[in-house]
Amino acid sequence: MPKAYSYLRFSTPEQMQGDSFRRQSENAARYAREHGLDLDVTLTFQDLGVSAYRGRNANRGALRAFLDLVEEGRIEAGSYLIVESLDRVSRQQVMSALGLFTMIIESGVVIVTLTDKQVYSKESIAANPYQLFISLGIMIRANEESVSKGVRVKESWKGRRAKAAERVLTAMGPSWLILDREKRQWTVIEARAEVVKRIYEMRAAGAGYLTITETLNRENVPVFETADRKADRWYESYVKKILVNPAVIGTYVPHELEYDNNKKVRKPLDPVENYYPAVVDVETYRTVQAIANTKSPKRGRHAAHEVQSILAGLARCPLCGGTMTRKSHGKKHGKYGNPYLVCNRAKTGAGCVYRSVVLSEVERCLVDRARQLRETMPAPAQREGEIDDELDSLEMAIAGAEENIDVLLDQLTHTSSPSIRERIRSLESAIGLNKARRDTLLTARAQASAPTLIKRVDNLVSLLVSASLDIPATNHQLRQLVEGVEVDWRWGKVVLHWHHGGTSELQYGWPDEEYLKAPAAAQ
Repeated sequence: MPKAYSYLRFSTPEQMQGDSFRRQSENAARYAREHGLDLDVTLTFQDLGVSAYRGRNANRGALRAFLDLVEEGRIEAGSYLIVESLDRVSRQQVMSALGLFTMIIESGVVIVTLTDKQVYSKESIAANPYQLFISLGIMIRANEESVSKGVRVKESWKGRRAKAAERVLTAMGPSWLILDREKRQWTVIEARAEVVKRIYEMRAAGAGYLTITETLNRENVPVFETADRKADRWYESYVKKILVNPAVIGTYVPHELEYDNNKKVRKPLDPVENYYPAVVDVETYRTVQAIANTKSPKRGRHAAHEVQSILAGLARCPLCGGTMTRKSHGKKHGKYGNPYLVCNRAKTGAGCVYRSVVLSEVERCLVDRARQLRETMPAPAQREGEIDDELDSLEMAIAGAEENIDVLLDQLTHTSSPSIRERIRSLESAIGLNKARRDTLLTARAQASAPTLIKRVDNLVSLLVSASLDIPATNHQLRQLVEGVEVDWRWGKVVLHWHHGGTSELQYGWPDEEYLKAPAAAQ
């Protein structure tokens, strides 16, 4: 009596909970009885919740295990593989599906499809080659159904996003909100929202992730627990997630799953603004994102130490443009003497001119002339105009690519074309890059806007003129405003290079006449 094996596949777990599992199992057993086959119940192959559209069942699912047993000879030639339909085996593109189909047949296994009562074997196809046309028709239809379903799902999602202001898109939300299922709207958990606000305020004021985390744990602030997240204390990683989550300003970023070499990839879609109740103001949110994108973060071994100068990480050499580092000359009463700034290249013998500048003189200049910073700061209008021009170009490119995708999606509803799908993926990749650039520019524009700059300069001035200078906070605020501070000892000037463009000069001392008179300086 020939051996028979049943293969059951469901693309979603919900299908297993319904009638599909019972139907496929009972029909396989009935067919085996009626045709005198020995149905092996110990080797029933099941791919539950596995899609055949991308071949996952044949690559690493139960069908792969069946094929391995065939290749090893443990399932003998002449055995039967009973399936509900060929689309249970594969919904891939027709060439891939046909390859899988012929591989099974060539191994000597007979495929039985219950819905249309077809029996496929090497002998039957040799006797009736037109049987291949039947299988090809089913494979083509199965693939087109999966492609069309994907298109319909995307179009359905677009429709839901268009009505986002009227309905809830997803029941999943940030941990400081709760969904009122009766009213179908999001409600703020006030106690948690206050914690989120505080986290953003601390970060905007210069506190690091570790400091924020330690403060929350020290004060026993309740952790945000959800059904999916249990924790006994605050972690830096979770604080970081909160600090980059646009949901705090009410923005929801949906994602869709795509497949790259059979691997799931979450691809962000267009953000939906004003979807959630905002718990942080936009200005604070942008300030925090600007801090994360600062061009002059602390690096290397100094990143873990307390900031000791308001110019830490910012001082630049006027000759080579390289970093100027803090150096102490000699010791006094067991302690290091007054710190100096020197060019790092000159210090390590890599070139440039070795000149030491007393750090306290430069810092005193910034403190004493703090109120001049707002007066000498370059106007941001030109930089804003440049950003706006690039933003306009990006928006046009994004809109054009999206229109092209809509046209290609329409074409996919009528034909299954790998080249069209590849073109769509290419356009979506370009859109993703343009949107990332757009987000960067929007942050830069927020930094370059006059109200934002004035507010930040005012904060810096307040810190500099404070009776007790907070060095880490002042350095942090300065980093938000300038790319670097050129300490030009040749002319006794401090030159601030602003993020939004332009420079400001402050006089901290006398020019270096000895250097200026030297022949090298004249060249």
